[in-house]
Amino acid sequence: MSNLTLLEWARRNLLTEILDTMDIPAMRRDLNKESNIRWLQRNLAIDNNKHPRIEEVTMLLTREARRIRKQARAQNENL
Repeated sequence: MSNLTLLEWARRNLLTEILDTMDIPAMRRDLNKESNIRWLQRNLAIDNNKHPRIEEVTMLLTREARRIRKQARAQNENL
């Protein structure tokens, strides 16, 4: 996680804080796993559709997924 910019760190921190107020399985809270990000994108609104910050979390998850994909591409190019 040390390779995050300050802005990325702040977004991830905000995302974690909001997710802590939602009904999510504990095993899906690890934002270091791309599979959890994708799972949250697909399933978060099922039990949390009335949450006041659902749209904000959806946007933050999209940004995080994009960041992880970009990071994975960069690592693959360095191989």
